[in-house]
Amino acid sequence: MPLDQRNLIDTWVQETIQFQNQTCTIYVLQGSCFNSANALPLAVVDSNNCPDPHHRCRSGRYTLLLDVTDTLNNHYYDTQQVWFDNKPISVEFAGLQGLPGCTDLHLGLNGQFVPPGAPCNQPWPGNLMGIAFDEYIDETDHTAPSDNFDYYSLSVTRQGGPIYAIPITPSLSPPMFGPEQFKGTQRVGDPGVRCEPLPVVMNCPQPPPPSMKFYNLLTQLDLRIFDSVCGASLAAPFKPPAVFALDRGTCCGYSFQLYAQDKTWDDGGPGLCHRVWTAPWAVCICNDLPAAG
Repeated sequence: MPLDQRNLIDTWVQETIQFQNQTCTIYVLQGSCFNSANALPLAVVDSNNCPDPHHRCRSGRYTLLLDVTDTLNNHYYDTQQVWFDNKPISVEFAGLQGLPGCTDLHLGLNGQFVPPGAPCNQPWPGNLMGIAFDEYIDETDHTAPSDNFDYYSLSVTRQGGPIYAIPITPSLSPPMFGPEQFKGTQRVGDPGVRCEPLPVVMNCPQPPPPSMKFYNLLTQLDLRIFDSVCGASLAAPFKPPAVFALDRGTCCGYSFQLYAQDKTWDDGGPGLCHRVWTAPWAVCICNDLPAAG
Protein backbone atom coordinates (compact mmCIF):
# COMPACT_ATOMS: atom_id res chain seq x y z
CA MET A 1 0.00 0.00 0.00
CA PRO A 2 1.46 3.46 -0.87
CA LEU A 3 2.58 5.56 2.08
CA ASP A 4 -0.11 8.15 1.44
CA GLN A 5 -2.92 5.62 1.88
CA ARG A 6 -4.24 4.22 5.15
CA ASN A 7 -7.16 2.19 6.35
CA LEU A 8 -9.90 4.76 6.90
CA ILE A 9 -11.67 2.75 9.58
CA ASP A 10 -8.67 2.28 11.88
CA THR A 11 -9.35 3.29 15.47
CA TRP A 12 -7.13 4.54 18.30
CA VAL A 13 -6.85 2.05 21.15
CA GLN A 14 -5.09 2.35 24.48
CA GLU A 15 -2.07 0.12 25.10
CA THR A 16 0.16 -0.27 28.15
CA ILE A 17 3.89 -0.98 27.68
CA GLN A 18 6.95 -1.37 29.92
CA PHE A 19 9.80 1.08 29.22
CA GLN A 20 12.95 1.33 31.37
CA ASN A 21 11.17 -0.06 34.44
CA GLN A 22 8.29 2.33 33.92
CA THR A 23 4.74 1.68 32.80
CA CYS A 24 3.59 3.86 29.93
CA THR A 25 0.17 4.22 28.40
CA ILE A 26 0.08 5.04 24.71
CA TYR A 27 -2.47 5.09 21.93
CA VAL A 28 -1.93 3.05 18.78
CA LEU A 29 -3.91 2.62 15.59
CA GLN A 30 -5.68 -0.71 15.40
CA GLY A 31 -6.91 -2.01 12.09
CA SER A 32 -10.53 -2.94 11.72
CA CYS A 33 -12.70 -4.37 8.96
CA PHE A 34 -16.03 -3.17 7.67
CA ASN A 35 -18.63 -5.82 8.44
CA SER A 36 -20.81 -5.48 5.36
CA ALA A 37 -23.03 -8.40 6.39
CA ASN A 38 -24.33 -6.35 9.32
CA ALA A 39 -23.40 -2.71 8.66
CA LEU A 40 -24.94 -2.17 5.23
CA PRO A 41 -28.55 -0.95 5.16
CA LEU A 42 -31.29 -3.45 4.51
CA ALA A 43 -33.19 -3.35 1.23
CA VAL A 44 -35.93 -0.75 1.47
CA VAL A 45 -39.13 0.02 -0.40
CA ASP A 46 -39.21 2.71 -3.06
CA SER A 47 -41.53 5.70 -3.31
CA ASN A 48 -44.29 3.41 -4.61
CA ASN A 49 -43.90 1.04 -1.64
CA CYS A 50 -42.38 -1.64 -3.89
CA PRO A 51 -39.60 -3.80 -2.43
CA ASP A 52 -36.06 -3.15 -3.62
CA PRO A 53 -34.96 -6.07 -5.86
CA HIS A 54 -31.37 -4.86 -6.15
CA HIS A 55 -30.02 -5.02 -2.56
CA ARG A 56 -31.41 -8.16 -0.97
CA CYS A 57 -29.42 -9.82 1.84
CA ARG A 58 -27.35 -6.61 2.21
CA SER A 59 -25.89 -7.26 -1.23
CA GLY A 60 -25.73 -5.18 -4.38
CA ARG A 61 -24.05 -2.03 -5.66
CA TYR A 62 -23.60 0.68 -3.05
CA THR A 63 -22.08 4.17 -3.16
CA LEU A 64 -19.50 4.96 -0.48
CA LEU A 65 -19.06 8.62 0.51
CA LEU A 66 -15.82 9.92 2.04
CA ASP A 67 -16.49 13.27 3.75
CA VAL A 68 -13.52 15.26 5.11
CA THR A 69 -13.28 18.68 6.81
CA ASP A 70 -9.81 20.17 7.43
CA THR A 71 -8.72 22.53 10.21
CA LEU A 72 -9.50 25.55 8.03
CA ASN A 73 -13.05 24.31 7.62
CA ASN A 74 -12.51 23.42 3.99
CA HIS A 75 -14.84 20.64 2.92
CA TYR A 76 -13.86 17.72 0.66
CA TYR A 77 -15.61 14.58 -0.42
CA ASP A 78 -15.22 11.64 -2.78
CA THR A 79 -17.44 8.73 -3.80
CA GLN A 80 -16.81 5.21 -5.00
CA GLN A 81 -19.29 2.57 -6.14
CA VAL A 82 -18.65 -0.87 -4.68
CA TRP A 83 -20.33 -4.25 -5.10
CA PHE A 84 -20.96 -6.14 -1.86
CA ASP A 85 -21.83 -9.84 -1.89
CA ASN A 86 -23.27 -11.37 1.28
CA LYS A 87 -25.18 -14.15 -0.42
CA PRO A 88 -24.22 -17.76 0.37
CA ILE A 89 -22.95 -20.40 -2.03
CA SER A 90 -24.96 -23.63 -2.30
CA VAL A 91 -23.17 -26.92 -2.97
CA GLU A 92 -24.55 -30.45 -2.77
CA PHE A 93 -23.07 -33.64 -4.15
CA ALA A 94 -25.70 -36.16 -5.25
CA GLY A 95 -23.38 -38.97 -6.26
CA LEU A 96 -23.16 -41.19 -9.32
CA GLN A 97 -26.30 -41.14 -11.45
CA GLY A 98 -28.01 -44.52 -11.35
CA LEU A 99 -26.37 -45.67 -8.12
CA PRO A 100 -28.86 -45.70 -5.22
CA GLY A 101 -27.76 -44.18 -1.95
CA CYS A 102 -25.92 -46.37 0.57
CA THR A 103 -25.13 -49.06 -1.99
CA ASP A 104 -21.80 -50.36 -3.23
CA LEU A 105 -20.52 -49.67 -6.72
CA HIS A 106 -19.71 -52.92 -8.56
CA LEU A 107 -17.83 -52.32 -11.78
CA GLY A 108 -18.77 -55.71 -13.23
CA LEU A 109 -22.33 -56.04 -11.96
CA ASN A 110 -24.89 -56.16 -14.80
CA GLY A 111 -22.68 -53.98 -16.99
CA GLN A 112 -24.49 -50.91 -15.66
CA PHE A 113 -21.48 -48.62 -15.71
CA VAL A 114 -18.88 -50.55 -17.74
CA PRO A 115 -19.30 -51.33 -21.46
CA PRO A 116 -19.54 -55.04 -22.35
CA GLY A 117 -16.14 -56.68 -22.27
CA ALA A 118 -14.64 -53.80 -20.26
CA PRO A 119 -12.61 -52.46 -23.19
CA CYS A 120 -9.62 -50.41 -22.11
CA ASN A 121 -9.60 -48.38 -25.33
CA GLN A 122 -12.85 -46.51 -24.67
CA PRO A 123 -14.22 -44.50 -21.72
CA TRP A 124 -16.47 -45.97 -19.04
CA PRO A 125 -18.62 -42.88 -18.39
CA GLY A 126 -20.46 -42.22 -15.16
CA ASN A 127 -22.39 -39.00 -14.50
CA LEU A 128 -21.56 -37.19 -11.26
CA MET A 129 -24.58 -35.14 -10.22
CA GLY A 130 -24.99 -32.24 -7.84
CA ILE A 131 -25.51 -28.53 -7.22
CA ALA A 132 -22.87 -25.79 -7.39
CA PHE A 133 -24.80 -22.53 -7.25
CA ASP A 134 -24.11 -18.93 -6.29
CA GLU A 135 -26.88 -16.34 -6.29
CA TYR A 136 -26.39 -13.25 -8.46
CA ILE A 137 -25.54 -10.26 -6.31
CA ASP A 138 -28.36 -8.38 -8.03
CA GLU A 139 -30.94 -10.88 -9.29
CA THR A 140 -31.96 -8.45 -12.06
CA ASP A 141 -28.41 -8.30 -13.45
CA HIS A 142 -26.77 -11.45 -14.81
CA THR A 143 -23.56 -9.78 -15.97
CA ALA A 144 -20.26 -9.36 -14.10
CA PRO A 145 -19.68 -8.31 -11.36
CA SER A 146 -23.23 -9.22 -10.32
CA ASP A 147 -22.42 -12.63 -11.76
CA ASN A 148 -19.83 -13.42 -9.10
CA PHE A 149 -19.53 -17.21 -9.44
CA ASP A 150 -15.92 -18.40 -9.74
CA TYR A 151 -15.63 -22.19 -10.04
CA TYR A 152 -16.28 -25.63 -8.56
CA SER A 153 -13.98 -28.63 -8.38
CA LEU A 154 -14.29 -32.32 -7.52
CA SER A 155 -11.96 -34.85 -5.97
CA VAL A 156 -12.11 -38.48 -4.85
CA THR A 157 -9.88 -40.03 -2.19
CA ARG A 158 -9.09 -43.70 -1.76
CA GLN A 159 -9.24 -44.80 1.87
CA GLY A 160 -5.75 -44.36 3.29
CA GLY A 161 -4.46 -43.55 -0.18
CA PRO A 162 -4.01 -40.73 -2.67
CA ILE A 163 -6.41 -38.03 -3.88
CA TYR A 164 -7.55 -37.92 -7.50
CA ALA A 165 -8.52 -34.52 -8.93
CA ILE A 166 -11.46 -35.16 -11.26
CA PRO A 167 -11.34 -33.42 -14.67
CA ILE A 168 -14.44 -31.32 -15.33
CA THR A 169 -15.97 -32.24 -18.69
CA PRO A 170 -19.57 -32.76 -19.80
CA SER A 171 -18.44 -35.44 -22.24
CA LEU A 172 -15.68 -38.04 -22.34
CA SER A 173 -16.15 -38.81 -26.05
CA PRO A 174 -14.55 -36.51 -26.98
CA PRO A 175 -13.44 -34.79 -23.76
CA MET A 176 -14.40 -31.11 -23.60
CA PHE A 177 -12.86 -28.67 -21.16
CA GLY A 178 -13.35 -25.07 -20.14
CA PRO A 179 -10.53 -22.60 -19.45
CA GLU A 180 -9.08 -24.99 -16.85
CA GLN A 181 -9.31 -28.78 -16.88
CA PHE A 182 -10.11 -29.21 -13.18
CA LYS A 183 -12.50 -26.30 -12.68
CA GLY A 184 -16.14 -25.91 -13.66
CA THR A 185 -16.87 -22.24 -14.24
CA GLN A 186 -20.65 -22.46 -14.81
CA ARG A 187 -23.36 -22.85 -12.18
CA VAL A 188 -24.83 -26.35 -11.94
CA GLY A 189 -28.35 -27.18 -10.71
CA ASP A 190 -30.36 -25.04 -8.32
CA PRO A 191 -30.91 -25.31 -4.53
CA GLY A 192 -34.51 -24.13 -4.94
CA VAL A 193 -34.18 -21.41 -2.27
CA ARG A 194 -32.90 -17.83 -2.11
CA CYS A 195 -31.45 -16.02 0.88
CA GLU A 196 -34.15 -13.32 0.78
CA PRO A 197 -37.11 -13.97 -1.55
CA LEU A 198 -38.95 -10.92 -2.78
CA PRO A 199 -42.51 -10.59 -1.46
CA VAL A 200 -45.49 -10.19 -3.78
CA VAL A 201 -46.85 -6.65 -3.43
CA MET A 202 -49.94 -5.39 -5.23
CA ASN A 203 -49.26 -2.90 -8.06
CA CYS A 204 -45.54 -3.70 -7.99
CA PRO A 205 -43.42 -5.67 -10.47
CA GLN A 206 -43.90 -9.37 -9.97
CA PRO A 207 -40.90 -11.14 -8.43
CA PRO A 208 -39.41 -14.03 -10.37
CA PRO A 209 -41.23 -17.34 -9.81
CA PRO A 210 -39.86 -19.58 -7.04
CA SER A 211 -37.04 -21.83 -8.16
CA MET A 212 -37.33 -25.60 -8.08
CA LYS A 213 -34.52 -27.63 -6.61
CA PHE A 214 -32.77 -29.84 -9.12
CA TYR A 215 -29.44 -31.60 -9.62
CA ASN A 216 -27.48 -31.47 -12.84
CA LEU A 217 -24.32 -32.86 -14.37
CA LEU A 218 -21.12 -31.76 -12.64
CA THR A 219 -18.89 -33.87 -14.85
CA GLN A 220 -18.57 -37.23 -16.52
CA LEU A 221 -16.22 -39.50 -14.61
CA ASP A 222 -14.19 -42.13 -16.45
CA LEU A 223 -14.62 -45.20 -14.25
CA ARG A 224 -11.48 -46.77 -15.71
CA ILE A 225 -9.62 -44.86 -12.98
CA PHE A 226 -10.80 -47.52 -10.50
CA ASP A 227 -9.46 -50.45 -12.52
CA SER A 228 -5.72 -51.12 -12.28
CA VAL A 229 -5.74 -52.90 -15.66
CA CYS A 230 -7.30 -50.13 -17.76
CA GLY A 231 -6.41 -47.17 -15.52
CA ALA A 232 -2.72 -47.66 -16.25
CA SER A 233 -3.30 -46.78 -19.92
CA LEU A 234 -4.96 -43.42 -19.23
CA ALA A 235 -3.15 -40.22 -20.11
CA ALA A 236 -3.25 -36.87 -18.31
CA PRO A 237 -5.46 -35.31 -17.08
CA PHE A 238 -7.37 -38.58 -16.54
CA LYS A 239 -4.48 -40.76 -15.35
CA PRO A 240 -4.97 -41.77 -11.69
CA PRO A 241 -2.10 -41.56 -9.19
CA ALA A 242 -0.18 -44.65 -8.10
CA VAL A 243 -2.02 -47.13 -5.82
CA PHE A 244 -5.33 -45.39 -6.48
CA ALA A 245 -6.95 -48.01 -8.74
CA LEU A 246 -8.22 -51.41 -7.61
CA ASP A 247 -6.79 -54.75 -8.57
CA ARG A 248 -9.47 -56.98 -9.99
CA GLY A 249 -11.21 -59.03 -7.33
CA THR A 250 -10.71 -56.37 -4.61
CA CYS A 251 -12.82 -53.64 -2.98
CA CYS A 252 -12.04 -50.42 -1.12
CA GLY A 253 -13.74 -47.32 0.23
CA TYR A 254 -13.60 -44.03 -1.65
CA SER A 255 -14.94 -40.60 -0.72
CA PHE A 256 -15.96 -37.82 -3.10
CA GLN A 257 -15.95 -34.13 -2.25
CA LEU A 258 -17.29 -31.07 -4.07
CA TYR A 259 -15.85 -27.58 -3.56
CA ALA A 260 -17.03 -24.19 -4.84
CA GLN A 261 -16.13 -20.52 -4.40
CA ASP A 262 -17.09 -17.12 -5.72
CA LYS A 263 -14.89 -14.13 -6.62
CA THR A 264 -15.57 -11.97 -3.57
CA TRP A 265 -12.50 -10.17 -2.24
CA ASP A 266 -11.50 -9.67 1.34
CA ASP A 267 -8.20 -8.37 2.74
CA GLY A 268 -6.52 -11.65 1.80
CA GLY A 269 -7.56 -11.63 -1.85
CA PRO A 270 -10.26 -13.21 -4.03
CA GLY A 271 -12.03 -16.47 -3.23
CA LEU A 272 -11.35 -16.40 0.52
CA CYS A 273 -14.74 -15.08 1.71
CA HIS A 274 -17.30 -17.40 0.18
CA ARG A 275 -16.06 -20.96 -0.28
CA VAL A 276 -17.56 -24.23 0.81
CA TRP A 277 -16.88 -27.96 0.76
CA THR A 278 -19.50 -30.67 0.90
CA ALA A 279 -19.23 -33.39 3.49
CA PRO A 280 -17.39 -36.44 2.11
CA TRP A 281 -19.65 -38.71 0.03
CA ALA A 282 -18.41 -42.22 0.73
CA VAL A 283 -18.92 -45.37 -1.31
CA CYS A 284 -17.42 -48.86 -1.39
CA ILE A 285 -16.20 -49.70 -4.89
CA CYS A 286 -15.64 -53.32 -5.91
CA ASN A 287 -13.63 -54.22 -8.97
CA ASP A 288 -15.40 -57.48 -9.75
CA LEU A 289 -14.38 -57.49 -13.41
CA PRO A 290 -12.88 -60.76 -14.69
CA ALA A 291 -9.15 -61.17 -14.23
CA ALA A 292 -7.19 -59.99 -17.24
CA GLY A 293 -6.21 -62.85 -19.56
